[in-house]
Amino acid sequence: MYLPIKSLDGSYKVLKLNEDILLLQTDGKGRLCFHTFEGEYRAVERVGDWEYYLRQMGFLRTDRGTIVNLHKVEHFDPVLKVLVLLTFNGPLTIPVADSALGLLNKELDKIKSFKP
Repeated sequence: MYLPIKSLDGSYKVLKLNEDILLLQTDGKGRLCFHTFEGEYRAVERVGDWEYYLRQMGFLRTDRGTIVNLHKVEHFDPVLKVLVLLTFNGPLTIPVADSALGLLNKELDKIKSFKP
């Protein structure tokens, strides 16, 4: 299993759990620290960190607290400003913030399988 982590200097790295990690330990504030031969890292926790890490894999932050896998988008309704994803419970609509609309359209254009 692979895990994205953040070094204390702010750079990102992906660790292979069973090969890279020597031990896991909490710091004084309850945050999980990963110790490797090369150094100490923190778990990626904030949505902004996940946004940075997942962006290269086709995910996009659609509002302050939501990151969507654009490869799983079934439909985008530009009038209602919602993405539709299919789940086992049926369609799930995800609102898109006005600030994300421009980037969303660019990213959806890059995905060849997407048809509006």
